[in-house]
Amino acid sequence: MEDSTLAVKSLELLQKDLGIEADLDLQVENPFGELHAYLTTQIRVLLDRNFDKLLNSMYRIDISETKFKAILNFSAPEKVASELANAIIDRERQKVLTRIKYS
Repeated sequence: MEDSTLAVKSLELLQKDLGIEADLDLQVENPFGELHAYLTTQIRVLLDRNFDKLLNSMYRIDISETKFKAILNFSAPEKVASELANAIIDRERQKVLTRIKYS
């Protein structure tokens, strides 16, 4: 599957799971880079202003509590949002691929 298509389907899941609206053009050379940059910004906001919503989102996205705590506790403070974004994108990509495989 093409990266841009996979990125668009991952973004659709993220919008549902995080309750965000994003108008991103993912028909670029590095669509997951664009998605990562946008998601990192959104996660920073949630970390600063609405940690409960972030926790609920991690549950809906199916990021394990162990992985979430490891990122929070062992990552450099300036990299927490970026590493959470990576974990979320990886999980959403897995979900999309699984749905395609079994549809």
